[in-house]
Amino acid sequence: MKVGIDTWILLANRSGTAVATRDLLAAMPPEIQMLEPPFRFPRRNKLTTLLNLFADLFYFHVWLPLTARHLDVVHYPANIASLWSPFKRIVTVHDLTFIHFPEAFDPIWRTYARLFIKWSAKRAQHVVTDSQQSKQDLMSIYHIPADRITVVPLGVSPRFKAVESEAVRRKYELAGQYVLFIGDMMPRKNLLLLVEAMGIVQQTHPDLQLVIVGDDRGDYAEQVKAKLAGMNAMVLGFVPDDDIAGLYSGADVFAFVSVYEGFGMPPLEAMACGTPVLASNTLPDILGDAALFVDPSNAQSIADGLLQLIENPDLKDELQKRGSVHVKGFTWENTANKLQDIYRTSAM
Repeated sequence: MKVGIDTWILLANRSGTAVATRDLLAAMPPEIQMLEPPFRFPRRNKLTTLLNLFADLFYFHVWLPLTARHLDVVHYPANIASLWSPFKRIVTVHDLTFIHFPEAFDPIWRTYARLFIKWSAKRAQHVVTDSQQSKQDLMSIYHIPADRITVVPLGVSPRFKAVESEAVRRKYELAGQYVLFIGDMMPRKNLLLLVEAMGIVQQTHPDLQLVIVGDDRGDYAEQVKAKLAGMNAMVLGFVPDDDIAGLYSGADVFAFVSVYEGFGMPPLEAMACGTPVLASNTLPDILGDAALFVDPSNAQSIADGLLQLIENPDLKDELQKRGSVHVKGFTWENTANKLQDIYRTSAM
């Protein structure tokens, strides 16, 4: 059986999907062929975005099907597959966020995604997704039969582990206790309500700082920054990958109160670093009983959860223990092995 994996996403952006694809490729056996676009334009403006759209169309629907015709199976790990091919197609659709929150996406990409992700899922021999939540979306929105969808959870990179945080604390001037959020500042991440909850908490714990890490560009990010004015808070934007484990390890709580996630990698990364997790009650599919769940639509519920973790060391210790055990089930080796089983079945 000859298998190839599309690596387009590694050139397209540095999103969470790109990071997940990179980690997946590292866990795959060397005989699997890596497939990549012949060219792409540097992302500078709307013109290069449009030019890359045409380059991507050529790659997916002309170049790849022709140059990979000697393969039995090709896996597309980043939502979009070729619309025709001489080989069997497996596509991973991570989530349908662009349907639930269309305002968070560039209009050109949103239109492209609406057309091609749907077609990719419908025409593939098999669809892989990260969680039961995403499987239900694929069934209800795209009407993909359940027997053509397999849930294969993502892995957590071994680089996420409890580490000494002092150097990172000095670098970012983090003097005391802090609540950490890592992720893009977009509406579904629910940061405005997290900030409101932190305002409640800081009435009795003024030294407890909120630290936000991730893409801080765009209108929503500016709203969050405006709401943070006068609070004990810090927005770090993008930080080097080498600093992330230290930021997790130094945090007293990792807060992740999204209103929608296809998977939700950061809470698992936090657990791997020994940090207790406060999470939205929409995420038990992935987090099991290893997090403290709150109502993401209620600032007081979020504040109460934060206070429980800050003021109750026994609860904090219990969640740290549960998290450390829970996250061991999420390895890229497990993910790679499950995917190779799907490749073999699809090639028959």
